[in-house]
Amino acid sequence: MMAYRLPPYSWDSHIHVIDPENFPLSPDRTYTPLPAPISAAKKHCEAQSISHPVIVTAPVYGTDNTILLEALKAFSPNAIGVAVLDPFSDPPPSPETLQSLHDAGVRGLRINSADNPSESVLRAHAELCMPHKWVLQLHIPLDAFATLHKLIPTLGVPVVADHFASVSAGQNPYSQRGFAEVVDLMKRGELWVKISAPHLDSQFGEDENYADMGVVAKELLGEAPRMCVYSSGWPHVQGAMGGDPLEIRPFRDVDDSAFVDVVKGWVGNWRAFQQIMVDNPRRLWGWEGRD
Repeated sequence: MMAYRLPPYSWDSHIHVIDPENFPLSPDRTYTPLPAPISAAKKHCEAQSISHPVIVTAPVYGTDNTILLEALKAFSPNAIGVAVLDPFSDPPPSPETLQSLHDAGVRGLRINSADNPSESVLRAHAELCMPHKWVLQLHIPLDAFATLHKLIPTLGVPVVADHFASVSAGQNPYSQRGFAEVVDLMKRGELWVKISAPHLDSQFGEDENYADMGVVAKELLGEAPRMCVYSSGWPHVQGAMGGDPLEIRPFRDVDDSAFVDVVKGWVGNWRAFQQIMVDNPRRLWGWEGRD
């Protein structure tokens, strides 16, 4: 499906690269995906007319960011990276390590947790982000935002929530604990949200325009259009679902170009589409004035 066209210099704020042959996966991983090497990531971006990908260290690599650094070299100078670090490691990440990552193109750190992270975890990650004004990226349960509502504005760094802030589809979003707090933070300019990966929760496919997630998307876009960024979530891994973590799992069957068309329909007009694809990610990732 190629009915869409993108504004020049469009961004995809969330992709992964996975290459077990050249970059071994973590022995502690909870699932094993198919390969999605750097060459495939470049083809994805070319096919989607994406000028600027944000490459996020995949969970299957733990805190090993080696493949991220290699991908940033391959995409240089048009990509940026989001790394994963453990601020409580012994020794903790050094200023030299942070500088090296920054020089390579890293502009954010990710927390990926099925549980609600503690204040100490968020503050420790934010402290690592501060020297270079990195973004703190959160993939956490929606209800965590109710608890973190007052904390997030005090962290001193930009914060972005993955995948619609983990809102569940098919029900009134305001009936879910944490959604009102997400919207409030967005309206105050304290939280960004990725309009990404609706297939993770939607009961509908792209042929039905992810109708249940559309309710959520339109609310977020309507309340805080300047705080939303488009992301594909390519290559659409099937994460931890129990079973043998060494069993290789195929990717989800997702039509990325169809999702772009869906997003274009959600935003409603070309100016708003330009905003979510270009203007907003430039502000979030510190790219203003570079294209």
